[in-house]
Amino acid sequence: CYPELEAMACRCAVVSCSLGDYDFAIDGETCLKAEMSPWGIYRKTLELIENEDLKEKIREGGYRKAQEYSWENKGGKQIVEYFKNIL
Repeated sequence: CYPELEAMACRCAVVSCSLGDYDFAIDGETCLKAEMSPWGIYRKTLELIENEDLKEKIREGGYRKAQEYSWENKGGKQIVEYFKNIL
């Protein structure tokens, strides 16, 4: 349900124009935030294409942030164990 976060987990450089204020979408660190328009998305995407250092910073920052949302960190193993005990 969070395509930006999924892309970050795949080490993609993300341009986000989501309306939600997600704590993982940090402008200039884990993504570039664009205004909600084709022109806004185009400008931020072009910025990544033209600036290799920025693209790598966004890719790595997003990847590190996405690791905080792993199954293990969000209690996934405990949920599985809970349902095993019920069944």
